[in-house]
Amino acid sequence: MMKNNARLFKTVLRYAALFCFFLTPFPIFSIVVQDNVLSVSYFFYAILLLEIVGFFGFALRNLLEHFKKLPAFLITILLILFAIALVSGAFYLFFGALSLNLVYVVILDAALLVLYIFALKMFDRAYDNILTRGWFLFSAGLNVLILLVAHFTVANFTIEPMLIVFLFCVAVFAVILNQRAIDVVMDRRGHSASQLPPRIRYYNMILVAVVLAIAILLIVFRTPVVNGAKAAFSAIGGVLLRFLRWFGGLFVREQQGGEEEISAPEMEEDIAEIGEPGDPMVSRIAFIILVSLIVLFSIRPVYRKIRVLVSKLVLLLKQWIHRERVFAKHRTDENEYYTDTEETIDHDGRILDDLSPAKALRNWKKELKSFLKMPDSKEKLIYGYKLASRGLELHGCKIDPGNTQLDVLSKARSSLKGDAFEAATWCYNALVFGGYEDDLKFPQMEESLTQIRALPAVKK
Repeated sequence: MMKNNARLFKTVLRYAALFCFFLTPFPIFSIVVQDNVLSVSYFFYAILLLEIVGFFGFALRNLLEHFKKLPAFLITILLILFAIALVSGAFYLFFGALSLNLVYVVILDAALLVLYIFALKMFDRAYDNILTRGWFLFSAGLNVLILLVAHFTVANFTIEPMLIVFLFCVAVFAVILNQRAIDVVMDRRGHSASQLPPRIRYYNMILVAVVLAIAILLIVFRTPVVNGAKAAFSAIGGVLLRFLRWFGGLFVREQQGGEEEISAPEMEEDIAEIGEPGDPMVSRIAFIILVSLIVLFSIRPVYRKIRVLVSKLVLLLKQWIHRERVFAKHRTDENEYYTDTEETIDHDGRILDDLSPAKALRNWKKELKSFLKMPDSKEKLIYGYKLASRGLELHGCKIDPGNTQLDVLSKARSSLKGDAFEAATWCYNALVFGGYEDDLKFPQMEESLTQIRALPAVKK
């Protein structure tokens, strides 16, 4: 049941990604609809037309793939004929039925033809290879470009349809990125995606859906929201202004006649009169800023640097507030209520005493000799990896209890030569986490332990 749900979930994501990909030319249709003063229903007609053309090309290519006996040139001719039919039908629809400008007709026909060609190439792509980072940057740039063109060519241009469609596509793109990261981690560990609890997938999808719904509600009801915010700021500003005048009156000196010096009345500025709700220029600037921020945070290196900088600032703020100093970790953390002691357990399950570094290294070398005498088996490899991890720690490699195998491997690369330990690590992962490994890496594990034994011992 879990396996079927995982496959169904990926199928739904794939068709959602196709739906958003086919909406890429929507900004072009939006500017045409508004420039020709068409009704709001034409926005839905444009979305319907784009989806029909996109899914028609997608379904046509899938259908022709089942007829493998057909020659390749015949399939190409059929696809070209359908493309000509689509362009001709769109030309008749735009130029004949809607009576649009010939320039607009050519642009819309070209957009539909390009969409049809891309739809033909989507038939074999997985859900995480449809809405790529390149598509996202192109779509964001197209939205900004159409907005700039509309500012100089279309009067009273509204950005709500473009913004809602773009945010919907961004939300689907975010869900796909998150699910792809989960699937990559599961595949790297050798697990099946069907073993993942459904609530992990659904939680992220619901979170993105809630954020999208809030954003759309703020866009649709922006006029009452802006009016309410202005009214609130006006009320707060009026109260503060009266308080400041009263407070300033306490320090006014009295004149000789006993009358207070009255300053000239100042003109009050009504905050509610600054700007108008739904101002097109303000909306367009906000839209450009929103798209720019999304593009900025979609570039991974820039996002990482910003995240590291913000993390450092937050850490400095916490240290300044709590006045804490970071000391080295102690093996024993005690207070009057409990004692939490870190104990070392050997491979047989016995609790060892806290040994000196020299004695612990001698015991490790004895276990290494016992390892080399063991017959080849899966248990030997598993025991060998644990021995290698403990040996790295004894020879100065700082390994924390929460480190994964990839963390240990990245720390060991600076001390070990070659790729023997890397091969042994992947073999250990496959054996422990249920993966498939047809070639057990006994020579690589022994070579790794030999290199670790030759490392200089840590001095404490």
